[in-house]
Amino acid sequence: MTEPRGGYSSVDLSQMLPGVIVGVAGHAFAILTAWAVGRMIAPSLSGSEDVATMAIAFLAAELLVILAGLTVGWVFIPKENRAARTGLLLGWLLGAFAAWIVIRGY
Repeated sequence: MTEPRGGYSSVDLSQMLPGVIVGVAGHAFAILTAWAVGRMIAPSLSGSEDVATMAIAFLAAELLVILAGLTVGWVFIPKENRAARTGLLLGWLLGAFAAWIVIRGY
């Protein structure tokens, strides 16, 4: 009557690696964008405007990274390719952790 389900397949790391690289690279893009904006703007006397401008640039770039990751993960990667979706999520999480470390040290 009912057919048994197949076993769970193992995760293919070769399909996961591009997603991890893209996820981490997105956060690196956001950090570099904030750094570039900080180098381009004229220094202010108080310094708070510089930091605020860098923070806005970082958050705007992160918003783009999040939207791009969701779009690629839901629309362009087929549902059967769980490894690529998992890699994209894992890369985003690793990148978020790295960005947190960089910002905290800055």
